[in-house]
Parts: sequence; C-alpha cells; structure tokens
Amino acid sequence: MTVDVRMALAAPAMAGEAGLLTAGAYVVFRGWGYTLAEAAGCSIVSAFMALSFLLQCAAMLGEPGVLWMPEALLILLAAGGVWRKRRVLIQTARSVFGFARSHRACLALAPALLFLGTMSLILPTELDHRFDLLPPDLLLRPVNHTLLPHLFLRFGSDIGPDLFGFMAYLSVGFSTYALARRYAWPPIAFTVTLVVMTMPRLVWQTTTFGPEIIPAAAALCCLVCIYRLVEVPDVRDLALLTMAIPFTFSANPLGGAAPAILLPLAAVLLFRRHGALIWRSMVVNHRLAFLLVSAPVVVFSQIWLFIRHAVQGAPWMAPPAGIAPNPDGIQGATANALRYLLESAHFTRPVDWLCNWAFDFRLTGFLHWLNDLLIRPLFGGDGAAVPFRIVWAPTGPLSGFGPFAFLLVLPGVVYALVRGDRHIKTIALGLLGYLYIVTLTTAWMNGNEQYFTLFCACGGFCTAFLLPPWRLTRRWKQGLQLLCLLLMGYAVAAEFTVVFGVLF
Repeated sequence: MTVDVRMALAAPAMAGEAGLLTAGAYVVFRGWGYTLAEAAGCSIVSAFMALSFLLQCAAMLGEPGVLWMPEALLILLAAGGVWRKRRVLIQTARSVFGFARSHRACLALAPALLFLGTMSLILPTELDHRFDLLPPDLLLRPVNHTLLPHLFLRFGSDIGPDLFGFMAYLSVGFSTYALARRYAWPPIAFTVTLVVMTMPRLVWQTTTFGPEIIPAAAALCCLVCIYRLVEVPDVRDLALLTMAIPFTFSANPLGGAAPAILLPLAAVLLFRRHGALIWRSMVVNHRLAFLLVSAPVVVFSQIWLFIRHAVQGAPWMAPPAGIAPNPDGIQGATANALRYLLESAHFTRPVDWLCNWAFDFRLTGFLHWLNDLLIRPLFGGDGAAVPFRIVWAPTGPLSGFGPFAFLLVLPGVVYALVRGDRHIKTIALGLLGYLYIVTLTTAWMNGNEQYFTLFCACGGFCTAFLLPPWRLTRRWKQGLQLLCLLLMGYAVAAEFTVVFGVLF
C-alpha cells in the first residue's frame, strides 16, 4: 500500500497554520490591552476571518492557486509576531496553569477538551467536496464559514476540517468568560462558562466543521468588542467590530438574522454612550485603516456572491431540504414559542430513564402531556410542519442544549432585560428579538435546534448577572460545577460511542 505523504501531512500542517495564525492574532490583541480571555476568544475568530477572506477572494477569481502567496505572507507575519512576543505566550501559559490550580473543575474539564480536540483532528469530515474550491452546490448559499474546510480539503484529505468547530467552541468559552467577568468575580464567571461549554449540542459541534458554532463565536466576539468600545472608544476595536458583524452572516436560512440584530444593537449602545461625533471623527482620522477594512466587510457581506448569482441567474438562498416556513403568522409564532419552551427543558435521557425507573414517570411524557393540554387545544397545528415530538438525543443534529439552557440561560436573559443596566438590557432585547424571528419565520420541526445555538452561546454570560455571590454561595457553586461536569461527561461519552463506532 502506498502512502501519499502530502495527504498524510496535510492535516497537522494546516492545523499548525490555523494555530499559528491564532497565536499571532493573540499576541497582537494582548499588546492592545485585551485581557487573556478577550484576546483568546477574538484571536480565534480573527484567524477564521483572515482565512475566509483569502479563500473567498480565490473563489471570486476562480483561481485557487492565488492563495499561496498571501497565505505564505500571512504565516510569516504571524510567525514573526509570535517569535517577537514569545514572552507573552509564556506568561499566558503560566496564567492558565495558575487559573487551573485555583479552579479544580479544570482538572476534569481538561481531559474532555483533549479528547474532543483530538477527535476533531482525526475524524473524517462529513463534507462531500474534496478538491474543488467552488463546487456548484456550495455557492447556492453564503460561504463565510463554509469555505474554511477547503484549507484542509484542497490536499485531497478529508481529515482536519472539524478542527474549526473545536476552535470555535474554545472561542465561545473564552468570550463567555470575558463577558461574564463584567458582572461577576472569577469563580462565578468560570461557573457560568462551564454552564455554556457543557451544553451537549455545543460539545457535539466540536466534531463538526462549525456551521452553527462559528457564527455564534463571531457574534460573541462582536459583543466583546461592543463592551470594550462602550468602556473606552478605540479605533482598533471599532475596526474589528466592523469586520466581525458581517462575518456572522451564515449559510442557514436565518443566517442574516445575526448581523441584522448586531448592527443596530451596536449602533444603539455606542451612540447612546458616546454620541455620534466621536465615531465619525475616528473614521475620518483613520481613513486608510477603514479603507482596508472595507474590503473584508464587502466580502463577508456576501455582496459578491449575490452579484455572481444575479449575473448567472442562479437561485439565491434556496432553503435546504427539510426546512419549512411558518405559514401562520403571529398565531403560529406564539404556538412555536410555547413548543420551543417545552423542548428547551432538555433534562437528558439518563434523567428521563431514572425517573421512569424510580417513579414510573417520564419527563418527556409530561412535556408531551403539557403540549396536548395547553398548545394543541388553542393552536392545533398552527406554526408546525410536523406533529410535536420531543427527542432528547445525546449528540448529533437532534441534540439539545441540556437543562441549564432552560433553567439558567433563558431566565438570565429575561432577568437581564428586566433588571439589567442599559448595556446588558439592550443585548437581552436583541437576543429575545432573535428568538422572535426564529419562531415567526420557521415552522416547528425536530432539528430546528440549529437556530438556537447563537442564542444559547451569546446569552450564556447573562447567567452571571442572574447569579451574584449572595445567590450562588460556595456550596451551590461547587454543586453547579459538579452537575456541569457530569453533563460534560454525558456529552463526551455520547461522542465517544459515536467515534468508537466510526473508527472500529
């Protein structure tokens, strides 16, 4: 049997490239005064944006070969920055180890992250295209994140693209901690981060190429930039925010909802806090910088793809199979909101089995009974494409977000809307507006959990506002962390079962 050396080395080499670009961005952000968590979360998204920009430029030109020179230059710049600022990385490693020693839950979290990261590198991707940068079916939808796997696939290997899902997962964790620290001390902020990172659906997405979690990571990066700009106006944060907002435009049928909400949200918060004059003068005084930024903004907005479709007469944003619109307007949206509320109470299959064994009572049966009692008599089948059915899948496309999305994240967003300061209240309003868009535009069906990844990831930090120290005592904090780790173990065990079946 012959071994293609290029294919064998492609995955580790490209993983090294992605890691080097992230490290290069990280040392830059640290030099700009970002905290460790802010820099880590935003550097991953920045690496994604840099790679996506190059790949989309190659797609516009129809010449994959044009990638090599700018890609090599980017790698050299990153390598030079990392070498010059290597002390920053050494200090970061010490800080991370110190943080882990003071938060014992990290000892249990680390093996899970190691397993998920390894699986993201060695499992074959589910994508069908291998060599072609522009397969016809790929360009039927926005490609900000869809083109990223080509970094690996161009060498003919189907190993490696899932690394993007794992990196986005880490970015979500870092950004959640950075935002939670605005409202809580480190122990509670870390607990809130655990609440988000142990959601089963987010864990599953570490072994995908990231179609759901990358837009969520980009949206969280936007929130970090917004908070920094509210605190201290800075042209660099404004430039990053300007690029990151259109980068949240994704390929799912509601892919335009995130930038449509983030743009006015940022405008309201920044203009209310500092007025319009400071931002106008900032742009005027840095014309060249914003002229350079305008190129990624145009590319990430997918205007080029829209023009290409218009010229070629191809369909634009054709909904994929299995997606149905809500034909019943406000009444259907109300029914869907109640259905999603019941579905979000995802207490996992082991708990359901335990209740059935101990009390001869299934939680899923109770939720179906509530649907038959409250929703079906009032709304019938309004807003639904299929009959209501709850599937507590442990992993895969039908997996949910676990019990804490229902018990903590959703109440946290609502509480922030009612009792929060102007900043978090505006963000909570935007998140609930996103939920309204989902319930209004799409019919209910199993698998619609994909639309709620952004809400659960971006709303997770609101839990820090819900759980101040006088509510979350040390004992309760440790208990919540233990439950999160058990949930993480459940999700990782489910992934291990799937991986074991794939490999053996």
